[in-house]
Amino acid sequence: MELTFDSQLERKANLQTICDPTWEQIEEAIRRLDGKVHTEVLLSKAGQLSIGGGAGQYFVSIFTDDERSLIAIDQSKTAQEHTALVSGGQTVSLPKRQIVDVDAALRAARAYFETERPDPTLTWDTA
Repeated sequence: MELTFDSQLERKANLQTICDPTWEQIEEAIRRLDGKVHTEVLLSKAGQLSIGGGAGQYFVSIFTDDERSLIAIDQSKTAQEHTALVSGGQTVSLPKRQIVDVDAALRAARAYFETERPDPTLTWDTA
């Protein structure tokens, strides 16, 4: 597995990759997300988990090895309202329903790190 995370400096993405990361390295990268300088964390093997955003708002998606795209959702929010966040250095407008808190982002990452599957305790939509 590979952990990749960004550092947006002077409008340039500086990507760093760690091969065979520990859970502690993954958690640290996720907690560092601030939606400004640090805006995306990727876990890659056969598929890929992506966490974008920061500062309490996270967009979590998985592209599975069988080419399905899944997005973690917060069922307490509506799909009609949108919010902006920065992921991979780009500002995107997303339904608030697709924004989860740091605990959900960490649970999704932990499950993916351990099983390469979506966390079954979270709700996932297909994209």
